[in-house]
Amino acid sequence: GECPSSGRRAQERGECKGDGADGVGQHLRGGLHREPPRGHCSGEGPSSGRREVVNVALLAAAGAQLPLFQTNRALADDFEVFYGAANPPATYGGSARTTKEFARYSFKYPSEWKEDNVNKVEKGTNGTDCRLTGSLRNKEKLYVVVLARLGEDLKGYSVTDVERALGGIAVSDYELQDAISAAGQVKFTEREVNGQSFFDLNLVGGPSTYLGSLTNDGYGRYYAFFITASPKSADENKATYEKIRQSFRTFVIQ
Repeated sequence: GECPSSGRRAQERGECKGDGADGVGQHLRGGLHREPPRGHCSGEGPSSGRREVVNVALLAAAGAQLPLFQTNRALADDFEVFYGAANPPATYGGSARTTKEFARYSFKYPSEWKEDNVNKVEKGTNGTDCRLTGSLRNKEKLYVVVLARLGEDLKGYSVTDVERALGGIAVSDYELQDAISAAGQVKFTEREVNGQSFFDLNLVGGPSTYLGSLTNDGYGRYYAFFITASPKSADENKATYEKIRQSFRTFVIQ
């Protein structure tokens, strides 16, 4: 007797490399048209071939849209945690990393960013404890300033007077001075984390954009956390940099 056509459904599985972008805008007309059986049952025929074309086109369209979900690193989980030691000024030239148990501060950062060693002048003059660099093209940099014995380092400054504290920190940081001058009036936004106040600031207008945060741990240490990047990168990666800034924490070891 006659054998009905059974057509084998082709299932394409794999990764699209983006070369199917031309298929995104194509209009698939008429759906699938099933041809009447001819001759013996082979499982292969015009119907099967059309299904393959449609499936490949749909996969290509989906693949072409994948980059839309990969443009912002803030949406990915490729972040690591940096635990900082806040070592004394005489300690320099090595890593500022320590274990979670002995950390005085921490923050999250993109895993591809690398730590740079802080030299004697940076450590002893302006209290830079750690520095990380990201993309050189985007001028990405992150650094943490730790001022121990706040009453001596910022003598005469109120611990809540963040504007004067920023000025004191910038005395030995000429790039920060330039950023402050280019930004004009500096505005601070206070946020509270577990009862601790953090004063965030953005310095826009200079060769590099600064995202900073100042805080006092309440036990004699004043912290300044800065992320710098080119204006273009600061705009394109705003969510990533904000995620890094919001992750900054300080700890008291008693």
